[in-house]
Order: sequence, then C-alpha cells, then structure tokens
Amino acid sequence: MKGHFVHIYSGVRKEERAKCGVSLILHIKYKKHIISWDQIIERILLVEMELKKYPVVVMVVYGPNDDAPASEKDKFYDELTRLLDCISIQKEIFLKGDINGRTKAEQMIL
Repeated sequence: MKGHFVHIYSGVRKEERAKCGVSLILHIKYKKHIISWDQIIERILLVEMELKKYPVVVMVVYGPNDDAPASEKDKFYDELTRLLDCISIQKEIFLKGDINGRTKAEQMIL
C-alpha cells in the first residue's frame, strides 16, 4: 500500500534510533487538509489540519520513562503544557501517544 499514506515524524538522528521520537501516519486523502506540522522537541509532533472547515490540532507525544532524569521529564511536561495553553479554544485537539505518566493511588475511605 506504498503511496497511500503520508508519514510525518519527529525524532532523533538515525544513529540514535530507539531513544525517542514520534510519528503520525495519515491516509493520503488527508494530505490536502494539512496546514502545517512542526517538530516541537524530539518527543512532541504537532500537526495542524482543517477538516470540514474546522481547525484541528493533532499532537503526537512520547513522554520520558519514569527512570529518565527529572530535568528531561520537566522539559517534556513543561513544553506539553505550554503548547496546550497556546492552542486556541476554537481548535479541536487530539492528543495521541504514550505520556508515560504515573498517578498515585490512594486508598479510599468509605
């Protein structure tokens, strides 16, 4: 099915493969709807589209693992938060990926 899809990616050099990076594969029929795309950092890809005259932002993310340095995790979450804050409320946001987030479970007292 080569040629039936558009592949947009953000990542690191080929020599650093498997370190981090994200991509989005869209059917070729959506190519004309792509307004722009941007590699924000190697872990965040932002694609702006217009679907049926409605603005859409697709964010593809890959968060650092729990064992990553705190500075790397802070950089990722700060950038993700900054981007989400900057997107107009007039746009639909699709957030896809693996955020590698952890939540603290606490016992509920009934």
